[in-house]
Amino acid sequence: MGRRVLLAGWMLCLGAVASAQTTTQLTQLAKARQAFNQGQYDQAIAAATDARKAASLASAASVVLGRAHVERYYLKSDGADLVAAHTALADLDPVRLSSADRRDLTIGLGLTVYFEGRPGAAAELLELALAAPTESTAEPRARERLFDWWATAVDRAAQLAPDPSRHGYYERIIARSEAELARDPSSTAAGYWLAAGARGAAELDRAWNAAIAAWIRAKDRPAMGNDRDARADARADIDLLVTAAIIPERARALDARAAQALIAAMRAEWEQIKNSW
Repeated sequence: MGRRVLLAGWMLCLGAVASAQTTTQLTQLAKARQAFNQGQYDQAIAAATDARKAASLASAASVVLGRAHVERYYLKSDGADLVAAHTALADLDPVRLSSADRRDLTIGLGLTVYFEGRPGAAAELLELALAAPTESTAEPRARERLFDWWATAVDRAAQLAPDPSRHGYYERIIARSEAELARDPSSTAAGYWLAAGARGAAELDRAWNAAIAAWIRAKDRPAMGNDRDARADARADIDLLVTAAIIPERARALDARAAQALIAAMRAEWEQIKNSW
């Protein structure tokens, strides 16, 4: 009888220790998520690695770990981070994830696959994440960034596709950009990609008009997409698209023989638009 009581007491102690350890790992998981949201990827990786020690939290912590590694890869181009992201995201058990964690997993997989050179597959994954409901407090900034990554992946897939297939990719960008703008008319990413998608689909008049509309809507908006935070203005992307691609291509389509004169005229008009808006 005494041995049974002693054994029961020992097992209760073990349960208390396990509970304390799980609480500690929960704290580490919260720290990992917070560090990730603040762009502190080294700290996120360290905290998520610690949180994975609790079996019940291993899958959720692996999502944060994988996403932090792929984000750090984007910043530093260290191949070891891409390998670590792949391993963390491929080895976890998705059954143990919440719906929010599953969405984050899909985003992490999409970015990892993109950097591994499969933009078409990345676009399919990121589109699923765009369609998934979210209660994130980081919205709409996080959605803006996700949309930009999705469109970037589709654009890259289009560039790698045979000529006859490219139009369909750009039609996808146009359609989803329209949907995003209907959802959020202030979306800088959707405004930019509507113009870029129209240009890719050779709808150059629409590309020109969409770029003007995007410029007007982008006033005082923060830099968009792929963490281009070093840029002081989201309009830099729109300006580059217009001056380097839309204007010369539209001029040649209107009249190849008078292209240079048309380019000069459109550039003057573009400068007038920029100055007035």
